[in-house]
Amino acid sequence: FGCGQSTESHNYDEEILRLAAFDMVNETISDGFGLLLRTREERMVVIAFGRQDESALYEQTFRLAEEARHRIEKFLKFTVTVGIGRVCSSASGLPGSYSGALSALEYRFLLGKNRIHSILD
Repeated sequence: FGCGQSTESHNYDEEILRLAAFDMVNETISDGFGLLLRTREERMVVIAFGRQDESALYEQTFRLAEEARHRIEKFLKFTVTVGIGRVCSSASGLPGSYSGALSALEYRFLLGKNRIHSILD
């Protein structure tokens, strides 16, 4: 008999945590504020939308991202880093906004993890 976790068990535990984090983010944005997706790279993507002006939408997105980040840290005991892209006025701007969010996420190596990074910063 060996001690420790098997690779398969470890992968299973990681998947359970990912699903729990996904559920927490989904609950945070459940007011019809956005659409939550999961990518092949195991990232969560929120497409936020609303009728408010760009500044108000950005502020609400930042606030909800911080709430989700805090809840994951508090209840699941691990950290996440969030990248926020630019607000766009049509679906054709989504790829650019997503690229911006990924670029903002890269700043975690300079500015630190367990934070919200915006491409506007």
